[in-house]
Order: sequence, then structure tokens, then C-alpha cells
Amino acid sequence: TSNAASNLCATDDFSGAAQSLREAAGVLIYVADTLLPKWTSMTPDIPFEVEGSVLKALAKIMQAQAQQMAISKALSMGKKLPATLLAKLCMGCIGFYNEAASLLRSLPKSKFDMLDTVLLEVCGVYPRILKGYAFQLMAKDHYVKCTYGDAAAYAEEAFAVFSQLVKFQNKPL
Repeated sequence: TSNAASNLCATDDFSGAAQSLREAAGVLIYVADTLLPKWTSMTPDIPFEVEGSVLKALAKIMQAQAQQMAISKALSMGKKLPATLLAKLCMGCIGFYNEAASLLRSLPKSKFDMLDTVLLEVCGVYPRILKGYAFQLMAKDHYVKCTYGDAAAYAEEAFAVFSQLVKFQNKPL
């Protein structure tokens, strides 16, 4: 289902991609909350991919990606949407990514060390990009409203967030 979302996104079907991602997240949550607790013959050394925390973290990431599809759809439609709405959508994505990171941090160290670094990078970098974008949107919104002090403050915050991301370019994440 997640791969289907990727294919739909490639054809600019952001609504369909978001729906597929939400379905995939639902499947993972169902497995984590309903099926895993029923497995009575589980061995103590189950693969970390079957850990409830990992499945729920993946579901949170998919929910964040579905929210990003909503943002992409809104931007691709060419309609003028309020910057505050787009910023709120970004903040919702950040919440999902932060929940995913928290779930992954709850794993025992031996299992946490086995996680794919790309998964950790997604939970660490995307929230920063979205946060910087949300601050940028709010800066533009306040500038249009002639509240220049607030606009400058949001612009400074956006600059600070994006500056941190630039530092990552030369370092392995």
C-alpha cells in the first residue's frame, strides 16, 4: 500500500497517495495493537521490525507523509491558501514525525542500533524542513499584514532552522 502511494504520487494523484498512506498506517497500527498482543508463542528474540513501537513509528511516518500529500495537493492546485493553514499542516506533520522518533527512542539500545539510518534521518530532517517552511510562511503572512516585527521574528526563526540544515550537508547524518 505504501508503494502504491509512491506510484500515485509520481502521477500527481496526491489525494490517492494520501489515502494509500493512511491505509498503510492503519494496517500497521492494527498489527501492532491487535495482532501482536495475541501472539502467545512469541520468542524473546523477535525481529525488531515486528516490535509494536517500530510498527507504530512507521505508521506515524506514513501519517506525516499523508499530511505532506495534502500540502502538496494544496500547493499544486494553484489556489491561494492562507499561509496560516499551510503552516498548521506543516506543524501537524512535525507532530507525527516527533511521535515516530519518540517511539523509536523507546526501543532497547540493541534494537535501536539496528534501525536503518534513513529511517532516523527522516524523523530528524523532515521536521526541521517543515518547521523552517512553516516559519517562512508565517513570516510572509505577517509581512502582508504589515506586522513587520512579527514577520522579522518568523523570518529569523526560519533562517536559523534552515541554517542548521545547511550544516548537515557536509556531515553524515
